[in-house]
Amino acid sequence: MSFWRHRKTSGLHLKRFLPRNENFFELLERQAELVAEAGRRLCECAAADGCRRTELFEAIRKLEEDGDAKVLEVYRRLGQTFLTPLDAEDIHLLAASLDDILDSIEESAYRLSYYHIGTLPQAVQDIVQTIELACDQVLQAVRALSNNSHILEHCLEINRYEDRVDQLVRDALRDLFEKETEAITLIKIKEILEILEVAADRCEDVSDALQNIVVKNS
Repeated sequence: MSFWRHRKTSGLHLKRFLPRNENFFELLERQAELVAEAGRRLCECAAADGCRRTELFEAIRKLEEDGDAKVLEVYRRLGQTFLTPLDAEDIHLLAASLDDILDSIEESAYRLSYYHIGTLPQAVQDIVQTIELACDQVLQAVRALSNNSHILEHCLEINRYEDRVDQLVRDALRDLFEKETEAITLIKIKEILEILEVAADRCEDVSDALQNIVVKNS
């Protein structure tokens, strides 16, 4: 759990501390937009069935590929830019953390699609809905880097959603081992729950990276 989640939040005006470089901010925001879209698609994927799940996995896979291109562009520009709006290491970490969310969502969608489970437990629906909310807060937090908004407030929300996913996964695993009698189905659902928990953890990694930026520039 992050120390800073308990810190009282207030409006943070980064403009007075940070030189502007819209190219970096725009690239990071585009990554975050892909994350938010992937979160929405993941939620649809869990609610769908059969061929529709496969279609949604392919859509998420395309978003992940777009994300790979964006993160490589960030790295390329870092290598060519002497003065950056944030520490280069912080930009690198934030871009990598955003990409990690996309990777974990893509893997989650793959398991939802190709493990061929008919009706998913309600807990899975609850978890993906919470991840969708966390992904939207990731987008809002990244946007706040360049629009003078309340970064820490969005980070607190991300952490709150990650806590909720942790609890939902624990409860779902308990119910799974108590009630599921088919071993293969149990293994499949367990693996789905585990990768969904990873996706939520990756959202918290972005929150931690952003909070580190705030602390450095306060």
